[in-house]
Amino acid sequence: SVKLGDLPLNMAIAPNGKYVAVTNNGVSTQTIQLIDAKTHMVVCTKEIAESWLGLKFSGDSKYLYASGGNDNRINEYKIENNKLELEDVIVLGKKWPEKISPATLAATLAGLPSESREPLEKRALLEPTTKHANDRIEALVEMHCPAYVMAQSAGSHGHQAFVYRFTRVRPGPGGQALLAYHGAEIPYVFNTQDVWLPTTADDAVLTDAMVHYWSNFARSGNPNGNGKPLWVPFTVDHPTVQELGVHIGGIAGPDYALCHQIESVLY
Repeated sequence: SVKLGDLPLNMAIAPNGKYVAVTNNGVSTQTIQLIDAKTHMVVCTKEIAESWLGLKFSGDSKYLYASGGNDNRINEYKIENNKLELEDVIVLGKKWPEKISPATLAATLAGLPSESREPLEKRALLEPTTKHANDRIEALVEMHCPAYVMAQSAGSHGHQAFVYRFTRVRPGPGGQALLAYHGAEIPYVFNTQDVWLPTTADDAVLTDAMVHYWSNFARSGNPNGNGKPLWVPFTVDHPTVQELGVHIGGIAGPDYALCHQIESVLY
């Protein structure tokens, strides 16, 4: 085994077979690691201010290119004497919140079963940027599609499953930068609104509805009651999810047909 860093997201193998590179993209210190492919020893660890997924060796194996994440840059490292030395920086634009965030959609898809790649790639092409495409595919594979599979399983065993899609995006530049991010619904469930994001009357209505939904479900296994918009159970015949946003109510499950198409090869 090889000890890696915080949240290793991608690995690249040098064309000459000498090295393996890993990009570690967690919330602590982010690093690029260079590993000797024969000895399995980490020969170099290079800290990087921002990184995200993208990693590629040059054809001659003399350089390594790594995504600079929200710094909107690509870092070029020269490989010499088992060391990574920053040789050049390709600046793609101003730093975040300018939305570029270079990543590698191909790497995301390459890690998935071959039968799922084409339909997921077609879905990714509907997104405005590579980062959005990566976010969409990872969210589908890791969260949205599994939720549908679990809801279907519950239904097939005679139970009710209630699926939601949180869509609230706060107004202003902060909200537009973060969008409806993973975990954004939690302050609504517990009525602990983030003071650093704008809160409007829409958020108050949504908070009230979600507090009641979660409380009712905890008590009885059914979120409905208290005069809130009806939340219908998810079924294979009617794959309806509850939209929780400015609009509160049932909608057709987003990307359900795609998830149903690829579920047999992914889960």
